[in-house]
Amino acid sequence: MSQQGRPRYIQKVSIPLEVLYSGGENVELKLKTSIFQRYRAAYNGGLLQPALMQGVITVLLTWLRSQKVNWFLSFFLFVSMVHVHIPPPPEKVLYSTNIREGWKGGTKIKYESANADIAFILQEGSHDTFTRVGNDLHTQVEVSAKQLRRGCTLTINPLCDSEKPIKLKLRRKQVKNGQIVTVKSRGWPKGSKEGECGDLQVKICCKEGVDQADISRKNPLIFF
Repeated sequence: MSQQGRPRYIQKVSIPLEVLYSGGENVELKLKTSIFQRYRAAYNGGLLQPALMQGVITVLLTWLRSQKVNWFLSFFLFVSMVHVHIPPPPEKVLYSTNIREGWKGGTKIKYESANADIAFILQEGSHDTFTRVGNDLHTQVEVSAKQLRRGCTLTINPLCDSEKPIKLKLRRKQVKNGQIVTVKSRGWPKGSKEGECGDLQVKICCKEGVDQADISRKNPLIFF
C-alpha cells in the first residue's frame, strides 16, 4: 500500500509474450532512477508541488531583501531549492518476481523500499508469430495455391515449448485465401480455471497474393 509524502516510481517493463503465456520464475525487473524519473516520482507522490512552491517563496524573499532582480541568480536559486527537496533515488534498483501463467499486459507489480513506492506495469513484448487479443491468440500462416486446392496439414509451433505442436488439417478446397480458421482451446490461458484457454485464430494467406473474391470471414472454420 502506497504511503503519502513518498515518491512513487511507476515504470513500464516489457516482458516476452511467451513468458506471460507460460509463466516464469525470478524474472528480473530493473528500476530506472534518472533525474527525469526522480522528478516524475516526486510528482506522483505529491512532493514536487511543495518543492516548486518553496522555490518560488525563496526567490520572492530574496527579491524583497535585495530590492534588485537578478534573473540568472533567481533562476539558479529556484532550481537549486526545488532539486534539494527531491528525495534521493532508492538504493535498490533490481527486483525479481514470479510471473503467473496467463498474466496480461497492464498487470501491476508493487514494491515498497525504505523511501519510495515502486510499481512495475507489465507490457507484452512483440512476438514473431503470435499476438494476443483478449483471451485469443492470433497468427497467420502462408500456404501455396496448390495446397489450398489439394488440402494439406499445417504444423504451428506453440508459444510454450512443453506443449504439443498445433496440427491444422485443411481439406481440399475447404479453406479460401484470407479465411480465419479457429482452433478451440489453444489460445491464451484464462486464469480463472486451471487448463482453460481461449482460442487460436489462424489466418490463411496464399503466397501468390490475396484474391478479394476468395476472402470469407462470415463462416469461419472451427477445429476442436
